[in-house]
Amino acid sequence: MRKYSPALERGLFKRNGEEVMEWSPSANISETEKECVIQAELPGVKKEDVKITVSDGVLSLSGERKQRKESKDENELRLERCCGTFARSFSFSEDADDKSIRAESKDGILSIHIARKEGVKS
Repeated sequence: MRKYSPALERGLFKRNGEEVMEWSPSANISETEKECVIQAELPGVKKEDVKITVSDGVLSLSGERKQRKESKDENELRLERCCGTFARSFSFSEDADDKSIRAESKDGILSIHIARKEGVKS
């Protein structure tokens, strides 16, 4: 029997017979004179399982952390890491250049860099 953290049980549901959770990655947002940077915590999520879209001044981050396969040799006593789909959205300021967005991933942190337009104040 799987035991989930009580705080996480609220997002628990079944999809295709598998127990999965809805979750939302934590994110930090910082800025400099040249850019805004969004850093989202995505440990265990492969880059091909992440989608970044931009529409009408909103950057959306979505994807899925897949559940690891159980081993017949081990008995899972407590599962606290969320698996399943996630989504976050972030609004741009007026000086954001949505044509020059770049992303990189290192050590489980996805960093999204959004350049600022010159001559526009936020």
